[in-house]
Amino acid sequence: MTLTIEDQAPEFMLQDQNDDTVSLLDLRGKWVVLYFYPEDGSPGCTQEAIDFSVAKENFALKNAIIVGISPDSWKNHYKFVAENNLDLTLLSDEAEKVINAYNVTGRTTFLINPAGKILYIWKNVKVKGHVHAVLKKLNEVY
Repeated sequence: MTLTIEDQAPEFMLQDQNDDTVSLLDLRGKWVVLYFYPEDGSPGCTQEAIDFSVAKENFALKNAIIVGISPDSWKNHYKFVAENNLDLTLLSDEAEKVINAYNVTGRTTFLINPAGKILYIWKNVKVKGHVHAVLKKLNEVY
């Protein structure tokens, strides 16, 4: 099933880069920028993660948290975060259950409101300018 704006975001519980469990329910009350990306270390994925990491404080000013999801293991995420000095939460979806629940193909970002509803979806994301577009949309709806 394809998710659309105003749908309830599917719940999930995954391991982050520190092997801690993170669930969408734990993030309720905050805006969530949930971005799906193909793999740690590729040029586009690295740039997107760096861009989100650099802009993290701007998102935090709007009570927003940034969460990345890929099929990589939490150990890969740990290395990826350390190598690129990232300040992000990256979740491991090795079984691709969450990727499938969100019906994601390719690079996709969801803006989820504090009540857990999807407010905006970016599909087939191009990395250049994407973080700015997400922040702009958050500023419009915050």
